[in-house]
Amino acid sequence: MTEIYEVSERAAIRIRAFRKTRRITGEMLAAKLTKAGYPITRSALANYENGRFRTVPLDLAVAAMKVFEVGFSAFMNGPLCGTCEDKPPFGFICQTCHRTLTHVGKWWCAEGFPQ
Repeated sequence: MTEIYEVSERAAIRIRAFRKTRRITGEMLAAKLTKAGYPITRSALANYENGRFRTVPLDLAVAAMKVFEVGFSAFMNGPLCGTCEDKPPFGFICQTCHRTLTHVGKWWCAEGFPQ
């Protein structure tokens, strides 16, 4: 049962990340999801994104994939930013996702990604 919640939590995180990366408001995404066949309000969407609703329905995830024009693998595992693929050049800031790479100890990490 734990795996279901982990997958659902990841789907909620990915919906929020895709929305923020594409600079879409919650209201706009709710309208697009409704048009894609999953009627939802902005407040219900916010509840999924913030983890207040524990499981994300499969049809919400499918509608989100339609809206963001990505397949299942890219939706759950792929990079969020189509411009820099989550790895902008060192010292530069991606103008799409606002991510930048910095050197921390011996590891490279991304900073500035919308939470």
